[in-house]
Amino acid sequence: MKRIPLFLLLLSLSFGLFAQILTCYDVQYTTATSGNSPYMNQTVTVTGIVSGVKVGTGFFLSDPEGGPWSGLYIYGTNASNQVNVGDEINVTGPIIEFSGLTEMSLPTALEVLSSGNPVPPAVELSTDEIAYNNRNSEQWEGVLVTITDVIVTTLPDSFKQWR
Repeated sequence: MKRIPLFLLLLSLSFGLFAQILTCYDVQYTTATSGNSPYMNQTVTVTGIVSGVKVGTGFFLSDPEGGPWSGLYIYGTNASNQVNVGDEINVTGPIIEFSGLTEMSLPTALEVLSSGNPVPPAVELSTDEIAYNNRNSEQWEGVLVTITDVIVTTLPDSFKQWR
């Protein structure tokens, strides 16, 4: 009889050790008109390849195959100092919506699995495909893209964003 509670305790601990690891696609893909992640306000672990680093601010994580819904911004000064482009990592933290963008904010754990991996190829898009008012642009959030024939009409703002 004493063995049953011990068995149940060990069983519950083993499930905690094998928590589900998500992809960027899992976190980003949504059919909600708001564009909010189905994992909003949850702490999750995501795996992927670092595709860009904003030193002192954060980095971009991509699924190895690239494509729509395959990128996620990871916000955190300390996290950006621990990774390099091409690192395959597992990162854990809360998923939030910040200024209409899905991101992981202030990771609580980060593990570099390997380095020197190829970054997914950039997806070539038109400016119409990523326009702010285009509902289909949500799928390109955090994804490495190339845009051709662009006319920039403003200088970068304090966040290095331009229009």
